[in-house]
Amino acid sequence: MKLFFHSDHTTFNNPVDKKIFSLLNPKLARIGYIPSVSDPTRKYFNRTKDWYKKYGVKNYQYFDLGEEYNERDIEKLLSCDLIHLSGGDTIEFAKNIKKRDFKKTLKQFLDKGGILVGISAGSYVMTPHFEIKRVVYTEEVYKDEDLQGMGLVDFEFLPHLQVKRHLIEKFIDYSKINEERTIYLCEDNNGIFVDDGKIEILGEVLILKNGELIK
Repeated sequence: MKLFFHSDHTTFNNPVDKKIFSLLNPKLARIGYIPSVSDPTRKYFNRTKDWYKKYGVKNYQYFDLGEEYNERDIEKLLSCDLIHLSGGDTIEFAKNIKKRDFKKTLKQFLDKGGILVGISAGSYVMTPHFEIKRVVYTEEVYKDEDLQGMGLVDFEFLPHLQVKRHLIEKFIDYSKINEERTIYLCEDNNGIFVDDGKIEILGEVLILKNGELIK
């Protein structure tokens, strides 16, 4: 399985995008886009298209798990070379994935060699759970929510570290409680590539395990 965990892309030719397009020919690639919530005006879809167009990508497929869900479009989605899981509302994204039983579909895509890229919320939903959001937003906000992800990997991932560095000590405390899992803390324009279980760090990423910062 080829998985990219990306905080966000704001700088052209960042380490994550470089790695993606070392695996894909952008002029030939077809990119599928799944929004975290329905995007009826295509505002965020168009932003993502504009970003990938900078690299020469021309072919896109929008696929909605929410209000515009159409099972007949799954075949078109599976014909893509890369599927982009958008940022946005992590909880609604996870709910829609479960509602549509879409982990099975994404596994099918990965098993045939497709590439899955998660940005922010899209990266959270690929992990076993995103309980770490309780550290950022306080437990009360998420206390009644199901924070389970798809569990495509066995680690946790935290995006947008550049605006959360003041919480490092809390993340360390959280790691002590959740010592069975490694946590990757990532600023924008950096990320992780997982290729059949092998992890490659792309850019500057902090690694937290058993209450200790490894990097």
